[in-house]
Amino acid sequence: HVRLKRFLTIPVFDGDKIVAVIGVANKEDAYNESDIRQLTLLMEAVWVISDHRRMQAELLKKEESYRTILDVLDVGFCEMDLKGNITFINQAGARIIGYTPEGMIGTNFRTYVTAAAQEDLLALFKQIYKTREPVKRFAMEYINKDGVRRYLEISGAILIGPDGKPSGFRGLAQDITQSKWTEEALLQSEAKYFSIVENIGQTYFETDLRGYLTFFNDRLCQDLGYSRSELLKMSHRELQDPENARKTHQAFKRVYQTGEVNPSCLYE
Repeated sequence: HVRLKRFLTIPVFDGDKIVAVIGVANKEDAYNESDIRQLTLLMEAVWVISDHRRMQAELLKKEESYRTILDVLDVGFCEMDLKGNITFINQAGARIIGYTPEGMIGTNFRTYVTAAAQEDLLALFKQIYKTREPVKRFAMEYINKDGVRRYLEISGAILIGPDGKPSGFRGLAQDITQSKWTEEALLQSEAKYFSIVENIGQTYFETDLRGYLTFFNDRLCQDLGYSRSELLKMSHRELQDPENARKTHQAFKRVYQTGEVNPSCLYE
């Protein structure tokens, strides 16, 4: 142990809490108030730098955990600056488009969307920037690496920088191509079905379980002399006399109970 001739110790405060104690020794002459002041200022600066580095290390550790979680998720996550340049994208987000995260970071979002989708997204970004409110479940078209047009459902929010000002955007994305294609196929099927019903040359109608008309072709309007808006408010009972309404009810009841096609009934 070095022999101590003179010794000075001071506490280091963070707010009103002592976070360290510093000691110096063996000055040639006695320590004075100037030494105390200079050492205090020096160690306060050292503590601020040390605390800043500690906070940076904690933030990096949290960011690493946060990025790891995002890579595990099967939902795309992306961050971009105010110009639309991608600054971060997780594995799922890059995989949806058909690239790697390394291949997409630094590129602009315009590379991956159609011209129409660009306009929609720019309008969306302006809305988020202006209102600071997140947007949820926004459907858009994009182009994958193979040049195939697919569909995404995205939710977006503003990114705020350390200065408290907007610095970019972040968003979650999920590929909804399959459901979109299924929806389009159903619409096409429904259009074909409607076309067939309109051209069969016979009256066709559908009712709910109460007997109210829900769908019918133009032939029914022509035969009964009612408009579509009028028929949509009516039940089959209002279009028949009591005896025929009873027959129709019995026929529908048998179909409902047995699930079998009911043979034709004769009506006057």
